Amino acid sequence: MAVQLKSFTISKCASIKSEIASNLPRSTAHKLVARNVRRQRPGKLNVTSHLKTAYELVEKEQIRRVKPKEAQAVIEEGYKVLDIRPDWEYANASVDGSVHVPFFVEDEGMDPITLLKKSINMGYGGLWQGSRLTKENVNFLPAVADGVAKEEKVLLTCAEGLRSLLAVEVLHGQGYTELAWLDGGYQSCSEEDLPNQSGECELRFASIGGVSQYFLKLATYITEMQDKKEEK
Repeated sequence: MAVQLKSFTISKCASIKSEIASNLPRSTAHKLVARNVRRQRPGKLNVTSHLKTAYELVEKEQIRRVKPKEAQAVIEEGYKVLDIRPDWEYANASVDGSVHVPFFVEDEGMDPITLLKKSINMGYGGLWQGSRLTKENVNFLPAVADGVAKEEKVLLTCAEGLRSLLAVEVLHGQGYTELAWLDGGYQSCSEEDLPNQSGECELRFASIGGVSQYFLKLATYITEMQDKKEEK
């Protein structure tokens, strides 16, 4: 029963993020993610153009593609983890020893246009998912330069693998030469893939917020209680 409940909970929470739905072709999933980024993350960043360039760099092997099951081995090779998720996702869970520089930050503007965008975001599931209206972090490059040298080996990570793909293309254009990208993001990683992690939840669930987060915590608690009963 506990296993069934846990499986059901993970399935329901994962369905919140359409970009990681296992029943979608990869190209379709990334289109949905890109659409979500364009809607929620306004700024000067040309998402479509940067993604196209990033994919070309990956295909030409100028940027190393890292699958979830390869992540720990890559870190052990000497790659530094650069986590570019927003602050609230990083606070929920992170890889031990990672450098955190958000690629997008919360848009705290109170002008009429921003307030309208925030209300639309809430209507598109913001309350349930805990998503927030964000904007491009204009201090991203200076902050990265403070923590990462251009010749260092760097593995860029985020929740779904999209934001980190955008960021890795930007860093490549700035002269960073040893770049790797976690394909699929943390949401595709199990605890076995990245065992050295810490936080309030599993790394793959760190981007789940809002009302859905409380359902996840409740279901996890019930599952743990049922597991303990079965052990007795």
